[in-house]
Amino acid sequence: MLAASQFTCALWVGVVLLFHMASYNQNSATNTLKRFFAQSPESDEVTLQDIWRATGRTHYDEPANLAWLYNKMSLLRYYNLIDTKYKMDGRKKIDRLALTLEGKRILGRVTGGDKSQAPVGRPSSRVVTLQAIAEDIDEFMRQNPSIRLDLDIKLASKEAQMIKEKG
Repeated sequence: MLAASQFTCALWVGVVLLFHMASYNQNSATNTLKRFFAQSPESDEVTLQDIWRATGRTHYDEPANLAWLYNKMSLLRYYNLIDTKYKMDGRKKIDRLALTLEGKRILGRVTGGDKSQAPVGRPSSRVVTLQAIAEDIDEFMRQNPSIRLDLDIKLASKEAQMIKEKG
């Protein structure tokens, strides 16, 4: 059985991993989007053949490529980076992918507008502070009201406690 402090520590590690995985997935989505649209810097739409060429998948058959693409599209759609354009060829079939406004922002193709919008993912120079962690947890709690978090944060040494009290 876990003691209360061990449970709190395990929960904290889980929350940190949750934020880390979200950042990892956002970075994966960004990298996939850049890869898909690398061959078409002037266009906000890309055909499936362009995607196959850009990703080196021209030697795979169409069903394998489509299965691979659907997997990639789930992450891109989750972050609202692409729209799917279809054609009717006896049945509805994917024809091309188009950038959404968020996708255009990520690729730097939006002129004007709100430039304060941060790109997907966290900047590498971000300083992690207790205040930043508290803000992340507050945002997580607002987004997930059915989850209750009880966390205790304690400084590791007496020197750190003295610095905290002075500051």
